Amino acid sequence: MANVDNANGLTPVRYISGAPYNGATNMYAVPASDVAATYVGQLVRLAGDAVVHPPSGVTVPTVAAATTGQPVIGVVVSIADPTVDSLLYRAASTLKFVNIADDPNLMFEVQCTGTLTTTMIGNVCDASTMSTGTVGTGRSLTEANLATVSASGDGTEDFLIVMPSKRVDNEIGADAKVYVRLNNHALVDGTAGQ
Repeated sequence: MANVDNANGLTPVRYISGAPYNGATNMYAVPASDVAATYVGQLVRLAGDAVVHPPSGVTVPTVAAATTGQPVIGVVVSIADPTVDSLLYRAASTLKFVNIADDPNLMFEVQCTGTLTTTMIGNVCDASTMSTGTVGTGRSLTEANLATVSASGDGTEDFLIVMPSKRVDNEIGADAKVYVRLNNHALVDGTAGQ
């Protein structure tokens, strides 16, 4: 059975310890000066500023879309403060607050672009399609780029491929889903792969 090609960014699934993901996030802000849209499942980096969240009065750090090789702070899980008229994503050039899964011990499920082989497990790779998404679903189109898999990276690669996703509708091959750790996390040092 072939895997379904359905890229939808990263989804937190469990901690490295094996504990299930419990929904924990921290709030960040995407400033109006960011001219690109922000999608659920997208990798983001710290943007070097902070703003006040008006409903709570709490100051939160700002984030921006990450590009390959940049240390990331985590993955957007939801848009904060939704209303009945809210979009499913953050529109470009709009100040919005987002909830981010930023624990460096999290593993995420992501679809691969290319064909996964068993020898790729334990290696590192970069992400592809990091700053685009689908307006209708509000989801990112980020995938693990298997064309960049390396057993001897330099620690700046985006993902460490931990294992194939534990799903009955997933198999080794094209468009496989894998569990990855954020290899170039802003809060920890990266690994070169194994």
